[in-house]
Amino acid sequence: MDPSTASSWRRLAAVCSLTLMLSACAGPEQMGWSAYDRGDFSAAFDHWRAAAGEGDAEACYLVGLLHDEGRGVPADPSEAARWYARAAEQGNAAAQNNLGLLFFEGRGVERSAQQAAHWYELAAEQGFASARSNLGVLYLYGEGVEADGAHARELLQLAAEQGDAKAQGILGSIYYEGFGVERDPELAFRWSREAAGQGIASARLHLARMYLDGTGVREDAREARRWFGLAARQGVVEAQYALGWMELEGRGGAADAAASRRSAPGPCARPHRASRLLRHAAAAAPTDRPRTGRGGVKALSPSAVRGRRGR
Repeated sequence: MDPSTASSWRRLAAVCSLTLMLSACAGPEQMGWSAYDRGDFSAAFDHWRAAAGEGDAEACYLVGLLHDEGRGVPADPSEAARWYARAAEQGNAAAQNNLGLLFFEGRGVERSAQQAAHWYELAAEQGFASARSNLGVLYLYGEGVEADGAHARELLQLAAEQGDAKAQGILGSIYYEGFGVERDPELAFRWSREAAGQGIASARLHLARMYLDGTGVREDAREARRWFGLAARQGVVEAQYALGWMELEGRGGAADAAASRRSAPGPCARPHRASRLLRHAAAAAPTDRPRTGRGGVKALSPSAVRGRRGR
């Protein structure tokens, strides 16, 4: 073997040895991520369960999450609560938030708004955006805590500025409807636009109505029609009727009676009846409470936590 060939083989052997060493050094948590990324949730569970058995807080949280969502194991909220609690007691903010959500919903544990507030508070103190949003809703309605609109808005504002879509949507709704504050169309538009851009259906509806009415923004029927369309595709009935009316009347685009009938299915598809109903839907008076979606926000996926903490 000539010297250059021998040198190449030595380099290849060194690379292979290093690869094997790195693989051997990969712990259960990292191996769990590798399995999760390739869609093998059962293997991910096995790896994370091994790390959780040694008390690793992040692994306990991830095992709880898989039980919560039924990935790799059957969905079991009681087991989710048990593993979340082990992680939460070690200060894992995502686990604290999700345990709070289980208490709020009464899944796997006895329902307790007070316990929900307790765990949300601990996670919020660590700056966890979803927990700030969830705790803000509790303060907004006085569930598990004494109602405090100012503190609710403070928490929601912090979460919204961190990019939490739910908090952005709630703020938009609060300022749009004047719920506990003076109505502020410009702030309503700002936060509804942020939330709508992240796919929050109720925010898309609010944004469409603001463009249609010229509330907080210059009137723009074309933009209103676009946002009604996006909300309608997410199943928002009011948006479906409003979109049908705009298509029927040719507002914000070409008239399309056939499209209006598609947007308003069933008996309301008759053009004249549809027109009356759709006009009413587009101009519907706001409710006395903002559309907040009070069920809470879970730290929905391991990827979200991984992105926050690194791997």
